[in-house]
Amino acid sequence: MNMNESPMDDIVVRPVPTAPAPGAVRLSPVIMTHPRRLVMAKTLGAELGVPDIVLDPEPHAAPNPLRTARVAWSAVADGATHHVVLQDDISASPEVLGQISAAVAQFPGAAIACYANWDTRNGELMRLAALAGVDWVRARHEEYVPVLALSLPEQVARAHPDGTARFDAKYDDSAMSYHLGEQGCPVYIPVPAPVEHIGDDSISDMNHHGIRRSAVFASDSELLAPGKGRTVLERIDFIPFLRFGESMVVLDHLVGDGGTPLCVQWSEAMPHIGVGWDALFEDGAEVSEAGAAPLWREIGDALGTDYTHAFWVHCFLVGWQVERISRKVPRAARAHGPERRSRVAEIALSTIGIGGLPRLERARVSEELRRTLTEAARRRVAAGRRAATRPTG
Repeated sequence: MNMNESPMDDIVVRPVPTAPAPGAVRLSPVIMTHPRRLVMAKTLGAELGVPDIVLDPEPHAAPNPLRTARVAWSAVADGATHHVVLQDDISASPEVLGQISAAVAQFPGAAIACYANWDTRNGELMRLAALAGVDWVRARHEEYVPVLALSLPEQVARAHPDGTARFDAKYDDSAMSYHLGEQGCPVYIPVPAPVEHIGDDSISDMNHHGIRRSAVFASDSELLAPGKGRTVLERIDFIPFLRFGESMVVLDHLVGDGGTPLCVQWSEAMPHIGVGWDALFEDGAEVSEAGAAPLWREIGDALGTDYTHAFWVHCFLVGWQVERISRKVPRAARAHGPERRSRVAEIALSTIGIGGLPRLERARVSEELRRTLTEAARRRVAAGRRAATRPTG
């Protein structure tokens, strides 16, 4: 593997500009679906006040989400400033379109994604932001763009069918990544996000993905209410990434031949992220030795030693990075009080453990075990934050 070193990027947290009243935004929402799930789509439409439903134009052909997405993104209503495509397998509050309007007013030239899977890089960014008290993240394109509930400026939406015509794949999220890259259109995700994925039956051969949920979802209007002086995590130098039971790190300053950031094993990343080995182990011994602690013993017995160790390392690196992000957020720019920040952080902590498991193992995580994973994450993230405040060198 070739690694090309680029200048070490720092963390960039910036204030979100004061937005005009969302009344200047005119949304054009539709729901895309397949005839097999038309009842589900109609139910969602009734709940959200979205009567326009776009069906797969070739329902008897092999499932192809991109085929339906091209029709959905071309269905922009006259006079709309932004077009919203919702997929049928979501749950959202009845006020979600108002929430999207407010988000669009903050970032009128950008795409707004209202969801990110708990086992993706964008999901990891959402958790880091939630734990650091940041309100938005700029999404990354290298995996895919989350399209479960997405808003685009109308001209970008109208360009989608032609813009993805040469994209020879069936997956609408990968095609969207390509399209927005070509359009130069950034994607922002609010933290917490107002949309959740429901159900685990896929009509596009995605059942092997197992349970898929949001990294940081909230339906409580108090948690979703915009605050003043909000902030956005625009750039970050590394992302701790727990996926399929492995602790990885995405390194923005190390790129491969394809020009995308490298994702490497945590131990390989250590020389590049400023975390010392002593710091990692200072607050506790290896998991094999720390198994005497009831929390870690329970996790090890239920999920195995390898996963427990990966989870233990990952949560520490999350805490380390959260502390660094927090330093970039001016106290005066924090939009919400400590109680609200604590509640959002708790949601983020609750998805680390289950989201990082191999996909087909998530279904066997009981509520009791999930509470244990959340508590273990809380303690280990706190250890990472403490370590990041100590002098180095």
